[in-house]
Amino acid sequence: MATQANQINLEPLAALPIWGKILIALGLALVITGGNFYFYVPDIEKKIKRTLSDIKKNETEITNSKIIAENLTQFQREHELLKQKLAEALTALPLSKNIDDLLGELNANAKKAGVVIRSLTPKPENAHGFYAAIPLDMQIAGTYHEIAIFFESISKFRRIVNISGISLASARNESDRIVLTANYLATTFRFISN
Repeated sequence: MATQANQINLEPLAALPIWGKILIALGLALVITGGNFYFYVPDIEKKIKRTLSDIKKNETEITNSKIIAENLTQFQREHELLKQKLAEALTALPLSKNIDDLLGELNANAKKAGVVIRSLTPKPENAHGFYAAIPLDMQIAGTYHEIAIFFESISKFRRIVNISGISLASARNESDRIVLTANYLATTFRFISN
């Protein structure tokens, strides 16, 4: 008896005319199709939208990569140029004090200009943000013209050197030349890296 209750009786369907059977089949097809649209199509549409968005992102990345690849040699040239500019900047504003190099340059230019460096006294370094000032008290002797030539030669150094507080004194006659003593502060700089 339990087996008869669980069984579906399809005999009334078999007795229906053919157009009835077709209508029932169409109704079932519409219910199944509607269920598919209701339960599965929105998820599929979301996946399609996500996939299309990913495709657009990938196409943009590919286009950007092609542009970079086409301009790679130009970027490499620009990189090399920037490295050269950095090297030049580090000669003007070196990472270390390099006082010995500066003193050698000052001494060579003093000899060329005809002045004598009488004294050179380094002072403590002063930090100012990304750079440090390195002051040097200097005293030189020579004619006014020789001193001017010496200062001009300092202005052509690759390294930054500022001359300030110039005072000329002690004019004396030496071998038909008026020799002056110049006291001043020469300040050079260095880059402070973090």
